[in-house]
Amino acid sequence: MYKHIMTGLDLTTFDDQILQYLKQQNNWLQPQLFSFLHVSPSLEIPQYLPPDLVPDPGFTMEDQVKEKMDEQIDAFFPSASYDSVIREGPVTKIMLKQATKNGVDLDIIGRKQAHDFAGLGAKRFIRHASSDVLVVPSASSQTLRRIVVATDFSTHSDWALRKAIEFATILQVEIVLLHIFEVPPTWHNKVGRTQQQFDAMIRANLEDYLDKYLAEVNPASVEITPILLERDDSSLAQEIARFADHADADLLMMGVKGHRNLETFLMGSITEKVLNPDAGG
Repeated sequence: MYKHIMTGLDLTTFDDQILQYLKQQNNWLQPQLFSFLHVSPSLEIPQYLPPDLVPDPGFTMEDQVKEKMDEQIDAFFPSASYDSVIREGPVTKIMLKQATKNGVDLDIIGRKQAHDFAGLGAKRFIRHASSDVLVVPSASSQTLRRIVVATDFSTHSDWALRKAIEFATILQVEIVLLHIFEVPPTWHNKVGRTQQQFDAMIRANLEDYLDKYLAEVNPASVEITPILLERDDSSLAQEIARFADHADADLLMMGVKGHRNLETFLMGSITEKVLNPDAGG
């Protein structure tokens, strides 16, 4: 499914969680090439270090970082062939450049806490990445049993659903297609219906549309459970996050852009599924 996968490592203990997740998913990912990237603000040995604390003047910081990276990776992939890449500079910019330069199909990024992936740099990476992006939060599910695809029926949402169908044909996972709709509060008066009657009409039309939509995007007839939810007073992001959590989803998939300008991501976990849902959206 993916020819070249690149995974970002920050040389902390959280890397072990990412590598364990990657190992668990390797049976279906099976790329031709794994790349592991570490980006450091600086690779210069601090001038204040005394000579006795510098192992070897010819042994650079880049050498030391690569040695530690390879040690971490080999613990999980002892016989695998991979590239470990060390770069210096701004993290987001370097990651985007490296992914584009090497024709990466899938970027895998870790997320240590609930909202530490909601920063501007991470959002910029996701918006500008030319590849798929998989965000692996802490305590993420190690197995894929249920995928929730949030759709607004845009072409980018179509892509996300088709990708989920591709996953399902390999993994035999369950797909839940979620669409959250809104009913304009005053439209029922304009068509001579009560609010309840108008809500029922909207839902009936959506159900009919969903049947035709799934027949078009799912020619292989993979089993998909469609869910229609009327939006409440929560933000759209909060609604999606809440549903994915309650549905016990192992993976949430969304397209790059949609009719509602939703953020781009493909994210694994059963807790936080949406970038910074508390901020609204």
